[in-house]
Amino acid sequence: FDVFDTLLLRPFREPADLFYLLGIRLSVPDFRYLRVEAERLAREEALKRGGSGEVTLGAIWKVLSAMTGTDAVEGARAEMDLESQYCQANPYFIPVLEKLRKGGKKVILTSDMYLDGEFIQRLVEEKGLGCFDGCFVSCRSGRSKWRGDLYREMQERLGGADTGEEPSVIHVGDNLHSDVRMAEKAG
Repeated sequence: FDVFDTLLLRPFREPADLFYLLGIRLSVPDFRYLRVEAERLAREEALKRGGSGEVTLGAIWKVLSAMTGTDAVEGARAEMDLESQYCQANPYFIPVLEKLRKGGKKVILTSDMYLDGEFIQRLVEEKGLGCFDGCFVSCRSGRSKWRGDLYREMQERLGGADTGEEPSVIHVGDNLHSDVRMAEKAG
């Protein structure tokens, strides 16, 4: 399952609208613009270093701290606190997840996200969606659903290494490109 805008919902028109509230909390004017720009610059820097362009929250806050003077650790913590405060479980998926688990299916999280997998797993559990059998996040491996290579990583790690068989996987998400087209392309 995709996480954000699928299993977890935010009460904002756009996900970056959370940054308005973060700017108020941190007393930084025009924070939404600065936070979006810091992420763009961090991704650009990651590409220059030969990476995939996937970045962590820490990398974003390193750039943002230089822009705003806000302590990077304090800022990242405040951002995660607001995500925890405003994310809500999508009630549609609670019975779906329960039925899959009762049927003995592995239930895995996938996300193109700068938040680390442990935080995401803790967040979905805290919001009442239960425990998951794994979490694949783009910032951890530098692979993404958007490019399709995160699906290949899932198949490699979840596949029957002892049998050589690929797992049978159904992916659920809200983004036509990342969650549908690229998942289909990956099989």
